[in-house]
Amino acid sequence: MLMIDPGWLDGAPASNGETIVVRWRDAFAEMARRNPETWCQTLSVLRGEIPLTDDVRRPVVYDLPDGRDAFDHGVRVKFGMEHNRALANTAAAAALTELLECAHAPGVLREGQLHRGDLLLLDNNRCGHGRRPAVGQRVSAEGPVLNPRELWSVTVG
Repeated sequence: MLMIDPGWLDGAPASNGETIVVRWRDAFAEMARRNPETWCQTLSVLRGEIPLTDDVRRPVVYDLPDGRDAFDHGVRVKFGMEHNRALANTAAAAALTELLECAHAPGVLREGQLHRGDLLLLDNNRCGHGRRPAVGQRVSAEGPVLNPRELWSVTVG
């Protein structure tokens, strides 16, 4: 991701489009630290067929061909998927909630503001990323003004 223009940065903290990054390895290590007796079972559930919709099932966690240790796994989650109706009241929902809680733990979740010219390279297999909300429009004496924020992204395969 290349920040061309961060736009307005004068809002309250967590409202300026701050970048959020989680190394999944750190989240799994946190899970093992919190629940040493059960984290392997939670991992096994997440590697199973998770109901994403009524007719789509796939693993959320997958093995990496160059995995380095017991915590080094790929993860594919979408924002809010833990609230998916197909997951309701399943072991997968509990496992996903646990993973996301560990991903948000202090020291696991990293957050910062990208500035003009900042470049962030991530391995999408090993890291989750997102952004805090940003104000998209303000009203001035001349009328509505759009936030000039511009962030470029590219996928390299």
